[in-house]
Amino acid sequence: MRSKKLVSAIAALTMLSSAFSGLTLTVNAEETTVTATLVHTASAQGGSNEAGTFLDAETHHINLWGTSGWVATGYTEFSLDAPLTDSVKSATLTFSTVSSRGNDRNLDVALLDAETTATIDFESSIDMIEKPANIVASYKDITVAVMTKTVDVTDALADRIASGETRFIFAYANANAGGELYGKASAEYAPKLEIVTTDAAIYDITINYVDEEGETLKTATDSAVDGTMYTPEYETSFNQDGYK
Repeated sequence: MRSKKLVSAIAALTMLSSAFSGLTLTVNAEETTVTATLVHTASAQGGSNEAGTFLDAETHHINLWGTSGWVATGYTEFSLDAPLTDSVKSATLTFSTVSSRGNDRNLDVALLDAETTATIDFESSIDMIEKPANIVASYKDITVAVMTKTVDVTDALADRIASGETRFIFAYANANAGGELYGKASAEYAPKLEIVTTDAAIYDITINYVDEEGETLKTATDSAVDGTMYTPEYETSFNQDGYK
């Protein structure tokens, strides 16, 4: 969706160049923040860990990727009420975690692809998985004190949101000393996914040059990207026919 704005640059029959020297426009589209619904948090553990699956707990145990050894995968599932039609300006995932023992521990966060996401129903089954391809964040600083992390997932989600997708699942593992992912039942640390949209990515701009009687001397068109400073080019003087 493109929004059009009309900008009138008033030019007298003879216009000095200094008359427009300070004309700079800030072009901004209207922004809307959408908070996705946290549908579920989940986890599956096994191998050297006590086997089990957990849904919408206060905390979920996480460990290494895979299905053997010290393995445990955590998940967050988000949904949108309807496809978003406006342009995605930013998307931010917020979650909280803690190491089971020791500081400077590892953690990966992955966004599952659309095909994999479509096969998952956490109310039916929760599985441990191998390391996914799309790692959106990787940490080496997780501590025994609760840490809240924010991840810029704009690039990971923008095209998928634009294509009409409404369901997104993130997976968490590679916690080499074990750890906890705070889940849906946590009153303080439940995960969040916030998406900021704009009602236009580009503005069409029309600049009208008019004389002292308000008659149009010249019209110019241009475009500007949302959020950028726009300085129009302009004619500095006109003869009585409306041209230099």
